[in-house]
Amino acid sequence: MGKGKKQLTGWQKHFLGATGFSEDVTQFELRHFFSFEASEMEAIRTRRGDMHRLGAALHIGFLKMTGRALDAQEAIPPRLLHHLRDHMSIGGPDLTSLKSLYKHRATLYAHQQWAVVFLGIQPLTDRRARMLMAHLCKQAQTRSKVSELVSAGRSWLYENRILVPGQRRLSDLARSALSKTEVAMFEEVAAVIPESVRRQWRNEICRLHSEHQSFLEWLQTPPKRRSPSTMATVIAKISYLRSLGVHQYALKEIRLERQRGYARKLRGRRPARLRQLTDPQQTLELVSFLSITLLELTDVVLAQVDMRGAEIARIATEKVKATQLDQVQYLRLCLQEIESIIDQEGLSAKQLRLCLRSALPSEVRVRSLASEVRWWQSNDARRNRPLLKNILTLDLNGEEGHPVLAALALLRDAYDNKSTSLPANIAVEVASTWNDVLSSDDRKRAFRGFEAAVVERFRRDLRRGSLWIDHSLNHRKFDDMLIGPREWEDGRSRHYKRLRISRSIVRHLRPIEAGLTAALVGLAEAVDSGAVRVDAKGVHLKALAPQDEPEHLRTARRHLFDEIGHVQLPELIVEMDSHLRFSWNLLGRQPSSEAELLALYGALLAHGTELDIAGVAKMMPSTSKDRISECMDLFENEEALSRANTSVVDFLRNHDVAKSWGNGTLASADSMSLEASRHVWNARVDPRHRRYAIGMYTHVLDQWGIIYDQPMILNRRQAGAAIEGIVRQSGAPEVSTLAVDTHGHTDFAMAISKLLGFDLCPRLRNL
Repeated sequence: MGKGKKQLTGWQKHFLGATGFSEDVTQFELRHFFSFEASEMEAIRTRRGDMHRLGAALHIGFLKMTGRALDAQEAIPPRLLHHLRDHMSIGGPDLTSLKSLYKHRATLYAHQQWAVVFLGIQPLTDRRARMLMAHLCKQAQTRSKVSELVSAGRSWLYENRILVPGQRRLSDLARSALSKTEVAMFEEVAAVIPESVRRQWRNEICRLHSEHQSFLEWLQTPPKRRSPSTMATVIAKISYLRSLGVHQYALKEIRLERQRGYARKLRGRRPARLRQLTDPQQTLELVSFLSITLLELTDVVLAQVDMRGAEIARIATEKVKATQLDQVQYLRLCLQEIESIIDQEGLSAKQLRLCLRSALPSEVRVRSLASEVRWWQSNDARRNRPLLKNILTLDLNGEEGHPVLAALALLRDAYDNKSTSLPANIAVEVASTWNDVLSSDDRKRAFRGFEAAVVERFRRDLRRGSLWIDHSLNHRKFDDMLIGPREWEDGRSRHYKRLRISRSIVRHLRPIEAGLTAALVGLAEAVDSGAVRVDAKGVHLKALAPQDEPEHLRTARRHLFDEIGHVQLPELIVEMDSHLRFSWNLLGRQPSSEAELLALYGALLAHGTELDIAGVAKMMPSTSKDRISECMDLFENEEALSRANTSVVDFLRNHDVAKSWGNGTLASADSMSLEASRHVWNARVDPRHRRYAIGMYTHVLDQWGIIYDQPMILNRRQAGAAIEGIVRQSGAPEVSTLAVDTHGHTDFAMAISKLLGFDLCPRLRNL
């Protein structure tokens, strides 16, 4: 393990705390844990005799693998014995156990203690147990399962060189931490929300909303397709939650991850089951569900308003372009008529002028495309007006004197009074580009143009943050989304240190300026040598000539494929799971049976392919649709899926062949389209394939591991997702450069990335 804090990779975590050797230990794992450095070999050779050296090697390797002392009495895998004999060039048996290897128990205990001291591992004293308890309590703020806390505790003990205790003691500590954290959260909720209010909420959502559905089941129903009826239903749910006063109680002391966990639990319960729960579980699930539901539904409304506004602008643009095409055809006919008039002989100058004037078009307006679109949007109000009435139902906030808030107040009065004319000389300046429409003599057209201008300005200002809603996840006030002032004052130094940022802006910019100067010098040299050309249109590189594939590469590929042979996907899944135990990460424990493992594999296939549950069940007769469906629900836990993926990336990066592909410091990110039903409310039409789809923004390491993915709405800027992927991923912490395309780049995002310690490198269009 070496000295200092031990860095633990994701695929190693399932070995921690094991009490014995696994029969299916792989050659890769043997090389990783039971191949020793020179200092370790020297220490092992201090033991007398090959049998004792073999035992010392077993103790050191087992500690490095599990963090526990080896005391299991069952047989040692023959593959491990053969590996140690070959690696250390010693003799020994082909088959033995720890009991046979040590004739005296005192020698076994002495070797155990010797290995622990040699590797610098400390016992779990009362003081260290309190430190572990504090760590588990901190982890319990975002994790809700005992198995997850046990795994986190083992990782902390291993990384801090503390001997991992048995399963029972760790489970007791994890349950105690979970209970302690839940009680603390319950006390915080009780201090904010009175008991009478909580009781009212519980009774209210258990009432019947319709003949066959309670209010709880009504709230549990997700939004369906993008339609006016869906929008009306979502707004009705928001109004109901606001009538309960949910928006008045902000649970700032409880992490959003934990609130989502409690809310997820209640989404699968019925009213009768909710009544059976006791505190603190009942209160935490109830309050978290109502709070998270209000936040998510508000974001759904805002997203649908934004999408509907974009759709209105797109429809207007298409109609204007069609109209312009008709005008071009009309002008072509006019030119043909003028040409025929010119060819007529015998016309006087007066007659020629009269004929030309009659041939000229009378109603062709020469405007820009944007002006025509604005003019077209002011023709009717059947699209913008319902959208604005939905916006008026929201509790919108903004900067003092914000024009959109004033405009919405004016529209609310107009709708209440059933007025459809815009008063002259209004004191609201929404957008100067709409002045030609708003100043029209037709005040009804001006009113419709004012509505369209407010929708356009609302969408823009909501995105940039000058408008916000307090009960929203993505559109809250910026100050509420950032680190709080008190927390920032307490932890400012820690954040500066973690990001390696100097408090002096001059000192921070000095190395950046030096790097920029060197890069500009290199660019100047490339321009002088003719490798790069710079002109008013940008920077231009010479096209790379295609290279011939070397013959030895084709030969190596053929030999490699012949060696591997044909591999079926199920075989690959089972083989990788035998190495990584990703099924343990997804289940949060060891699989209880072969049937459960097969159902989990079927759920992976159902999620990752175009097959549905029924199709996968037909391929796997030994399992059922219900079991596959239950396992598919496990993937709603994003943390478990992320841990399983991280173990795959760690395993991949430890192979020598992956190191030949890259060094793990470079990654690329881009969005791909996943086809979706047109009835999914946040699905958009993919402009390339003209099908409804959801975007999936994926970060891929230069060693070909997928280190992060995030669903997103198509046709949105991707710079935020690009930065978030590097900050949140855990499979490659040393990424220093992220390559993106034009959509994943802004100048502001490049500055933020630099402060976070990596470079955002865009592949600019036409470079």
